Amino acid sequence: MGWFVRLEKLGDVKALKENFVSNLEGTTFKEVLVVTLIIPCAFILRKSVSGCFPYPSKSPLALREEEKTWRALLVDFAAVVVPGVLGLTMLSDHSGEMCVMLLILACVGVVRTKQTQQVLGHAKEKRYGNGSPGSFSSPPPRKAPVDVIQSSSFVWDSLTEYRSILCLYTFISILAVDFKIFPRRFAKAEHYGTGLMDVGVGSFIVSDALFTRADTPSKGRGLLGDGKKQGLWNSLQLAAVGMLRIIAVKAISYHEHVGEYGVHWNFFLTLAVVKLFALAIPTKACGLLGITIAVSYQTALVAFGVNAYVNTHDRDWGNLFSLNKEGIISLVGYVSLHCLARFFACFSKMRTLTELRRTTQDQKRSTVYTHVYCTIAFTAVCWGLGWFLDASLERVSRRSVNAAYIFWVLANNLTWLCTCYLARLVLDQYQKLHLFRAVNKFAFVTFIVANLLVGLVNSMGNTLEVKPALAVATTCLYMLMICVISHVLYTNGPRFHFSRGKLLFTSGKILHSPESEL
Repeated sequence: MGWFVRLEKLGDVKALKENFVSNLEGTTFKEVLVVTLIIPCAFILRKSVSGCFPYPSKSPLALREEEKTWRALLVDFAAVVVPGVLGLTMLSDHSGEMCVMLLILACVGVVRTKQTQQVLGHAKEKRYGNGSPGSFSSPPPRKAPVDVIQSSSFVWDSLTEYRSILCLYTFISILAVDFKIFPRRFAKAEHYGTGLMDVGVGSFIVSDALFTRADTPSKGRGLLGDGKKQGLWNSLQLAAVGMLRIIAVKAISYHEHVGEYGVHWNFFLTLAVVKLFALAIPTKACGLLGITIAVSYQTALVAFGVNAYVNTHDRDWGNLFSLNKEGIISLVGYVSLHCLARFFACFSKMRTLTELRRTTQDQKRSTVYTHVYCTIAFTAVCWGLGWFLDASLERVSRRSVNAAYIFWVLANNLTWLCTCYLARLVLDQYQKLHLFRAVNKFAFVTFIVANLLVGLVNSMGNTLEVKPALAVATTCLYMLMICVISHVLYTNGPRFHFSRGKLLFTSGKILHSPESEL
């Protein structure tokens, strides 16, 4: 009898958690943008203060090795992750003030760094004279001309920072959303609206498009080149994880909101299918194809009632398509989003700047400044289109992935990328945050671990009854575990091999290249 009572209580908790994330309407464009700028601003602060504390007795090589220590990880965690957790929970009503405060502190850090450099420079001249070598190891020079830096290094490092920011926000949100301390306006909107978590899956589609390798001929290697073989293998891995998630969720009766993707569909299956479709789309056709799909799909949503079909709760329980209509139909919009993001990468010369085999003449023709200006212009256009479509045609809908959603997600992601570019231009172009490199390199592995930890926390009790202080502490501890796991994987350099392909990811040192495939 007690066993049946326990099952009934578990069923009640499951229903409460599902209702807790249902029938939400999101927030405004502005608030989502400001909240998602907290971690980039904290990242800018972390970079600005790094030069305030020189190590006169250490060589540059020793300093580079020091970036990989546990102390560096803890400093990165305290400076970047903790503000992100607080900004999404206890201080969510003061996100704008947080961004301003972090930027003011960053300016103080820049001033202090310049003073430190001047003191070290005067001490060096006084001891050794002009041009004489010394043992002082001052911070790297700021504002170094971009022309003297490898273009590929500049762009790849910025992309690493951009994707790490995306991953950190995702890791925080998927657990914090189960606590009452996480504002409901930040959770996924039911039908129409712009919640913070609505940016998630679309952002990973954009990230994948920006990291997709350029088309290369497959001479003597069959129909698929190395890039497409790797893309196919990654798609199969994602599909396998998606199927395992379906089995696990159904087996333990884990709470899930069916309106997000459908009864069986999930985030991993969406990424897998979009990756698969992307393999057949040539880069040169992405722009025209992306716009054509977006216009045609939006017409079908509004003129032919597809949006009404997607938003209705009625399902034919004998039809797999009807059971998973949200996840399957939204694939059309996600393919358009992927194409437009790849078009941006090609149009803005990102492909030229990140391709190491390009000639020096090509790199000079496509300077970093040109790419940055193009990125800013493209971002402004996306913001304008997203706002116009949301206001005049159809509100943003993650469930159907309409045209307004496509340009809104593009605008948010390119804004984060612009922030990384500007930070690298204004501050230290050579410094790399250890936490960001570790999280980016093992993004897929860490994401799976994060999902397992979220399931573990939810299985330990009713998260809706947890007090605010304990909820924030739990989220911080969970994020610390994720950061530690990323650090261990990154510093130990494990390799996972499975038959002819990679199992998840290898950690081989590949200079200035996409180090993960999530």
